[in-house]
Amino acid sequence: MLTSPFGYRWGRLHKGLDIAAPIGTPVLACADGKVIFIGSRKKFRRYGNTVLIDHGKGVYGYAPVLFAQEGGREFVQWGIQAGMEVERQTPSGITLALRSQAATDVLSFLKDLRCRYDVIPPPEKCYADNVMRMFADGKVAMVMLPATRDTIRQLMRMGMPLDNIGIAALPAGPQSRDHLVFGRALIVNSQLEKAKRAAAVRWLLFLLDPEVQRLREQYYFREQELTGIPRVPLYAPPKQSAVNQSLLPYRSIPVFADYEDVVASHIRAEPAHFAHELYEDLAKDVRKVVEQRDLAPASIVPVLALEFEKQFLSNAPATKEGLDRYLRLFSRR
Repeated sequence: MLTSPFGYRWGRLHKGLDIAAPIGTPVLACADGKVIFIGSRKKFRRYGNTVLIDHGKGVYGYAPVLFAQEGGREFVQWGIQAGMEVERQTPSGITLALRSQAATDVLSFLKDLRCRYDVIPPPEKCYADNVMRMFADGKVAMVMLPATRDTIRQLMRMGMPLDNIGIAALPAGPQSRDHLVFGRALIVNSQLEKAKRAAAVRWLLFLLDPEVQRLREQYYFREQELTGIPRVPLYAPPKQSAVNQSLLPYRSIPVFADYEDVVASHIRAEPAHFAHELYEDLAKDVRKVVEQRDLAPASIVPVLALEFEKQFLSNAPATKEGLDRYLRLFSRR
């Protein structure tokens, strides 16, 4: 019996079909696999009685934009937010930072995000203004919180079992930091400081404004394009320009500036070292590491870096200014 059809319900789009059946009715899985959980997930995930099957074909809880096949910009920018750098200054000049330990950490993080973890849904899916309460109730899979004794006490007071509180390392530039996560989950932005966490919450509230959602729906036609990262260039220049113009009225709102200036201050509007071709090529190679379980980031990163340097940077100058000029010229070819 169909209990909830595809379509809008309670103000949100339900993108599936809910089907109920009498006790004892046989249920056919969508793919062969290993049963890893049987029981009630109602308390945290609102799924009720649940059977989880690991079929080896990926995890369907991850944010779709990260692994969209349409292009490399989204993929690379998520890597940049997690701490990946394309170039860095060394005593001998500019080198490709993909060869660094930080790049290995980032790829390991993306691989975990792809294969092991659930992530927070797009901000448009959040339906309460108390992020901490949503976190404790299991209405969102993850929220970034400081891994402190006080935070753990607050979560336990709200009823979260200690077994459901975990610490996970998240790359943040050259350093990895510890963050508090719920269950098996990670987040993209590293928001440890109080000001950054507050700015992130205000950003969520801003995106929940009905007018903002209406505006975004005019331009983001598919779920995999809902990113909530306004200044990161995700599209070809003409479309990106239209998106930027649509968001222009909101750039004067303080909460909007909070996200760009506080939470994502390390992200440049259009990194000089990235032309469209570089996004695509980098994402193509990095994606292999992330999507194939048997590829270890630590062993493959040096190989990718050498291939990338050989293809794109073999004739590039050694200085940062020269490298930027070279890549700007490359992007016009």
